[in-house]
Amino acid sequence: MFQPSLENTPIEFPPGASEIVISILDEVGDLAKLMELFYLSREPGLLDILRWLAVLPDEVRQQLTQFALAGPPTCALRVERVHASTLVLKWGPD
Repeated sequence: MFQPSLENTPIEFPPGASEIVISILDEVGDLAKLMELFYLSREPGLLDILRWLAVLPDEVRQQLTQFALAGPPTCALRVERVHASTLVLKWGPD
């Protein structure tokens, strides 16, 4: 995939938008997945949450992933704030 220069020097022949999109599509693998990523990126606040998750330590991210995968797909996730710095995640209606 095309990577922008980290230096402040101008790129002699910068790629066009279509070249960048094709490069991203090549990396993603299929158009359906790329379209899904695009539509998900339009959800308000989702990119902020993803950025927050991306900087978590691997072990914490793994714990969250295991928690998410353990819940039934049709079951609601509840979030309770028990303190200014503490959230509790729970599966189920209670």
